[in-house]
Amino acid sequence: MKIFQSELNFNLSYDIYILTQDQSVYSIESLLQSLIEKQILCQFRLEILNDVLLMLIESNQIKAWDIVMKDCNFQICLIELRELWLKKQLKQFDIAFHIEQLRELNQYLPYRISIINFVLCQLIEDPNIDELIQFFIQLFNCSLTIESKEYFLTNKISNKINLKNLKLKLNEQFIEILLSKKFPSYAQYFHDSQNYHFRRKKTSVEQNAYNQAETTYWYKAEDIAIISMEWMKEFYGTNFRITQALGKQEDRNLSRILCDVLTEYKQDHRSTIIPLNIAHNHWVTLALIYNEKNKENIALYKDSMGEHHSIVERIEIQNILTNQLENMNFKFHRSCDQFDDYNCGVFTLANMKSMAENLSKQKQKLFIDNFEKWNFVTQKQAIELRHKQFPKIINNQIIDINKCEIIKKLHGKLIKILHSGWTLKSIQQIINHIDFKKDIKRLFDALDPIYEYRLKEFDNNIKGKTLIDILTSIFPEDLTEQIHDLAIFQIFERSYDKNFQQLIEEILYLNRNQTISFIDEKKITEEYKNIQITYLSKSVLYPNSNCIQKWSTSDIQQWTEEVKKSSNSVSHHEKIAVVMKAVEITSKFPVREIQLLSLLILINSEQSTGRLVQINTGEGKTTIVAMLAAIKALEGHHVDVVTSSPELAKPQSIQLKEFYQQFNLTVSHNGKDLVDIKIRYTADIVYGAASDFQGDILRDEYSKLGTRNGRKCDVAIVDEVDSMLIDDRNHIVMLSSQMPAMDQLEPLLAAIWIQIGEVAKYIEETNGKTYFIQQPDIFDNMGEVRLDIATQAVEIKESKEDFTKCTC
Repeated sequence: MKIFQSELNFNLSYDIYILTQDQSVYSIESLLQSLIEKQILCQFRLEILNDVLLMLIESNQIKAWDIVMKDCNFQICLIELRELWLKKQLKQFDIAFHIEQLRELNQYLPYRISIINFVLCQLIEDPNIDELIQFFIQLFNCSLTIESKEYFLTNKISNKINLKNLKLKLNEQFIEILLSKKFPSYAQYFHDSQNYHFRRKKTSVEQNAYNQAETTYWYKAEDIAIISMEWMKEFYGTNFRITQALGKQEDRNLSRILCDVLTEYKQDHRSTIIPLNIAHNHWVTLALIYNEKNKENIALYKDSMGEHHSIVERIEIQNILTNQLENMNFKFHRSCDQFDDYNCGVFTLANMKSMAENLSKQKQKLFIDNFEKWNFVTQKQAIELRHKQFPKIINNQIIDINKCEIIKKLHGKLIKILHSGWTLKSIQQIINHIDFKKDIKRLFDALDPIYEYRLKEFDNNIKGKTLIDILTSIFPEDLTEQIHDLAIFQIFERSYDKNFQQLIEEILYLNRNQTISFIDEKKITEEYKNIQITYLSKSVLYPNSNCIQKWSTSDIQQWTEEVKKSSNSVSHHEKIAVVMKAVEITSKFPVREIQLLSLLILINSEQSTGRLVQINTGEGKTTIVAMLAAIKALEGHHVDVVTSSPELAKPQSIQLKEFYQQFNLTVSHNGKDLVDIKIRYTADIVYGAASDFQGDILRDEYSKLGTRNGRKCDVAIVDEVDSMLIDDRNHIVMLSSQMPAMDQLEPLLAAIWIQIGEVAKYIEETNGKTYFIQQPDIFDNMGEVRLDIATQAVEIKESKEDFTKCTC
């Protein structure tokens, strides 16, 4: 440290601050000199000294002098200096506070003051001091390390943010911690998938290190990632950071990917081992170590093909590291161990472990000093790993990866629930209650209605049981249905889903004066039971599969192909059962009993007649219509779904596209769109408003424009039919449009129209005859032409329209 009379230069690990002296107050040099004389500055890290300098500059220097001159230890001195600095900062950001609040906030700020200042600058709304205190208390008491807390404050709020959203981000971090504690393997998986992405190609039979062990298959990023989780597991959670397999991607070059890793490395100087794809599908191993004693960053670069391979890429990596890290010592291994062109991934995994073992032992210095000539794995050893050990690892670990992917999806849903207003405590209760093998799938599906309906943890069902109680007890098989019923009870004015018997009684009562053959309790009950039995059984048409209840989308698509071959041999029970499963797959909700009964009534209409049903709001008209449309389309019909407005047609057709695709059915709409209307009318199912269907039929049949592309009026399903009868003004069809230069023709057309009007005044009908008259009162009381003025009336033999045209 050098102290000058008017200027102090203090070169630190983070920034260089040039401190200037204000001659009107106590000098910074004097304050620092006092601290040096107390012989306490040398006891602390440079970043703490950096904070001291900043606080001395930005605080009231007279009061700072008083604090420094107190006979107390440096820790107390530091706290009092930070309080003095914080007081000035809060005033600068217009945050009102009492001295007790200031001191309470100061207790929970063990961070560098540059970070505290950064957070205050990023807040877009002036926070309440109590809210600010509560946020920092929550952060202080969480299980993150101080480095992780500082990383969160500097990296998770890179954009302007209000305190409410900052709290949400912090709680999102807590959810990750809770899931990682519950499922230890998820911690590394989540970290890697968030920070170091690799692209996954989907193939029908995906090749991997297990099924390609005996070939010349080149290890992909997925193979290295999965193998390293087991191969390097003894080093996870230690002082090592083992990264995901990294390499160039479409949107991230080598420099960008390494910078992501280096950002974390610079935060904690934790030894880091990186499997790196540098060029032409070639893997190398890179290790980063920080020598605390010499303040030196060391990079160890191992290419199994030797020092003469990929020199350009090695130099590029060296330059990236040198630019990013101070005092960089870059070393590369010189000998060639690999004598084929496809085992570099195997060598990289073997070398990762060798490096970790040698860097974690007492001989670390010996290993680093002699790295260039160190003996690594041989070709023979690599081949043995490829054929025996690594295939076993990947075969076992792929199950864990699938498990982690499910947990990651669950993680996303829990964050959605957090954003809908749930407390972190309630989410923690749910996570602690999970038994992965039994509960994860049920919970995964049951969370959808919670954030979709914005249900709160203490909302209750008709029996008084709260949602959080349901989610922290034994998960029943109908967990999703229970939560759905709770949502109906809460949202639709404390209503609830009626059971089958209640619905039957209501249908029979409301239709007591109707003569509909199907409205019979015995018939409906029998049909309902047959469908339930079919749903739980194997398909008659597609028997080489599970029961329909356990089908996937691919099963439905294969079943559909069989239906197309022999549609007459499929019972309507099986069609309905398969459609029910398709609804469950796309919506994550089982078909409700009211929806199933409605579908049964619609399908079992009287011969050659339609069916009109009244379905209440909230009972799922859209789903019922889609199920009916799918069944009719599977039977070979073209289905037109008439919506209540043009604004609904396009969204519904898009929303239900995934549902219809399960049956290899196409869906479109006839509203405004860039796609040609004729192409859209080739779809199996077309959504549209009544006015659009009317216009297209007129253009097709009367204007001969071929708008409907030969599509006949086959099956029409009208949603909200009452809107067609009541809101008829919404269904006016306009076939005309603006004509070029029409404004030039308007005067002429107006003159013609006036002349037609004048001629029409002299045309009268009497006794079945039409006359053109030139004088009023030309007819007598009998309706005959008066003889005295008969010459003033001319009988018209042609039609009035033709006479008018000739006259004009």
